[in-house]
Amino acid sequence: MIGQQDTPADSVAEMMENVQLSKIIIVIGTIVFVATFAGLTLLARSMQQEDKSGTATLSTIVFAGLTAVGIAASGMSLGTLDAAKEISTQAGVNIESVASFGMFAGLFLFWGVGFILPGSAMIIQKKFHILVGWLFVALGTLFVILTAIDLEITDVIQYPIWGAMTLLTAAAGILTLREESVS
Repeated sequence: MIGQQDTPADSVAEMMENVQLSKIIIVIGTIVFVATFAGLTLLARSMQQEDKSGTATLSTIVFAGLTAVGIAASGMSLGTLDAAKEISTQAGVNIESVASFGMFAGLFLFWGVGFILPGSAMIIQKKFHILVGWLFVALGTLFVILTAIDLEITDVIQYPIWGAMTLLTAAAGILTLREESVS
């Protein structure tokens, strides 16, 4: 809807073509993005009582941190628009560069780590179907590997994995709600 946003400069230029639509998309995206991490934090927290290994506790810490990073990165995207409008396009590009290359690089690495931890706890606790735990571990491991290794196909692979992780998060949330309603 906004454009390809291949580089931070492209991103700023394309967002400035329709500032209001860009702000709406950033706000909606922020809510969904941050809600994903908040939900994962709650999922990990729900597994803490049965967790003797500490992996659920560690994932609670990781996901709480990712929630904060997601909020900060999204705030920077809104700040990008304000800086480009009020100061200069270059100021907006600088902020977008920090958000894109600084904040999100760490976010994706630790999202992978965060997925490995509750997946391990699910496997140990035999929570949900064993496949759910192994999918968490496998997708998290792929995210860590794709962050650590520079491959030509990384961007092509990351988006489907990101989508799968989001769907798996929703599925785990639904399973948790069903489990709690039965108790």
